[in-house]
Amino acid sequence: MPVTSVLSTAIGLGLPLGVVAFVFQVTPIGFLVQAPAFWALWAFAAGVVVPGPLAAAATGALTELIGLGTCSLIVWLTGDVARQAGGPHALVLVGGAALGGALVATAGCWWRSEDRAVHVALGTALPVAAFGWSSAHDATAPGGASHALLHAAIAATLLALLPRDGRARLRATAALVPTAAVLALLAWGLLGTGLVGA
Repeated sequence: MPVTSVLSTAIGLGLPLGVVAFVFQVTPIGFLVQAPAFWALWAFAAGVVVPGPLAAAATGALTELIGLGTCSLIVWLTGDVARQAGGPHALVLVGGAALGGALVATAGCWWRSEDRAVHVALGTALPVAAFGWSSAHDATAPGGASHALLHAAIAATLLALLPRDGRARLRATAALVPTAAVLALLAWGLLGTGLVGA
């Protein structure tokens, strides 16, 4: 595993992720930078940059953890206690960031590799499904219609841009159903703990 590449990529992506998350958290697009789908894109990019699934997974997990740590450090330094997370909630954030980052980065690696059509399809479908789930989640929240539309537009844009041709787009579209189902189950499990708000 190329340790230098893993660390440099994770730092290069994680630091700006944390800064962006903090700066825009209380702006009109705060809902976007707080969405797991937005964070997933950074891990996906990490998987695209670093070759090899193991290295990609490690880079994705580190990217998310560095992003979370950077945002938390800025919150602590600025004394913005209203945005601090502690206790079980913090543990869920850290665990979810590491696991989610590794998973989405692997998808990014699969998307880049072109080794197997099914890997490329799943690698494409995961970030699309993440924004699709965010759209569905926002649509059920009071006043969340505009948020849902933006997340749906991002999902549609990714589905249009990530596949390399029409066949790849069809395969990715077919892969959306099982991928979205897995994401929904994971989200339902986290929401069911009461540690992650709906």
